[in-house]
Amino acid sequence: MDVPKIPPKSWILPCLEVRNSPIHGIGVFTSQPIKAGEVVIIWGGVILTHKEFYSGNGLKHTNVGIDEGVFLAASTDQEISIDDYMNHSCDPNLWLKDEITLVARRDINANEELTIDYAIELSDENYVMKNPCNCKSPNCRKKITGKDWRLREFQETHKDHCAPFLKRRIHQFLLEQKEENKYSSSNGGLIMKVLITGGSRGIGKAIAEELANAGHDILLVSRSLCTLEKTANEIRSNSKVKVLHFACDVGDIKDLENLQKFCLQTNFLPNVLVLSAGIFLEGSLINSRCEDFDETLNVDFLSIYHTVKLFIDYLRTNPASKIILIGSTAAYEPYPIGSLYGVAKWALRGYAINLRRELMKDKVAVTFLAPGGTLTDLWAGEDLPENRLLEPRDIGKLVVAILSLSNQAVVEELIVRPILGDIHE
Repeated sequence: MDVPKIPPKSWILPCLEVRNSPIHGIGVFTSQPIKAGEVVIIWGGVILTHKEFYSGNGLKHTNVGIDEGVFLAASTDQEISIDDYMNHSCDPNLWLKDEITLVARRDINANEELTIDYAIELSDENYVMKNPCNCKSPNCRKKITGKDWRLREFQETHKDHCAPFLKRRIHQFLLEQKEENKYSSSNGGLIMKVLITGGSRGIGKAIAEELANAGHDILLVSRSLCTLEKTANEIRSNSKVKVLHFACDVGDIKDLENLQKFCLQTNFLPNVLVLSAGIFLEGSLINSRCEDFDETLNVDFLSIYHTVKLFIDYLRTNPASKIILIGSTAAYEPYPIGSLYGVAKWALRGYAINLRRELMKDKVAVTFLAPGGTLTDLWAGEDLPENRLLEPRDIGKLVVAILSLSNQAVVEELIVRPILGDIHE
């Protein structure tokens, strides 16, 4: 580690003082204007490893990361310095010049609170800020973690003004992303890592087959391990792409958390989610069992909400990321053959519309793909004319087409029905 000479205590501009903060508790303010680029604080203290600091060798709440697994902190015989009261902001007015020197990011007015983005020095990837961010900036991330250096927006604004060890991390990360997102001659576009729920049969299986044929790597997720392994082996035998599988009940949040851990362990960090898992339980809204309505909403709607929450950080850090929600034409009209299902799909469509708006600034595309009647197990045993329903591979081809679009294009909603229309009883 090669860092500038570290003073035993932090140096701060004489005009800095502690006051009550609208962000959180108390904060650091300047009584005089500060020019862009002016040195405001030079951190001081003693160099400690994570283990040494957490063993009590440094003063609590004074630690900042200066290298991998290394903190700079005040010694236990010192008092907390003014700069240790500085709050986080997702749009800060200070950033780093080197490991220990904070400079003004822009001109700062007198009586303005001084802030940094904590992510510029966080060396511990397990760190999560105790309270949600309250900086109220337009780009506020709310949840601040030790993995925020992976976010595209953070990299674009801070990669040249964070701790040098994080610069190295970001540089290596971008090199790996460039290698992973190599171009495929088979589809003329990026090879994507696609996580598909409900991927062992029906529409999910057809989507997986079409994506594999197009050269994309896939992770199949389904509740039945036996069916899942069979489908995965079929696709592996017919393609050269990476095919992983993981048995998971998407309606169980603990199973979803285990899925997330599996992705980390296998380094399969998806840049596309195709959320196709769902159930169909018969019954009207009045005469159905409450348990059936709860289960339908949990699997067909809430599980998707939880899955996106768990994987959104990976999507934000990957190029050309997309979330494709497999809905239904039941989300656009009354659905007398399955009212519970219809209500869940209406909820999912509302979620998709709002999610699209929220993730617009992160350049994560959100698509609500709504098939009409499709030839899956749902229609098993029904006496229907040949070709009366969509083929599952029709939906797979549409998903492949969505992934082939340029990065500046997004299909927000897409409806596809049988040529003779939907079947309603």
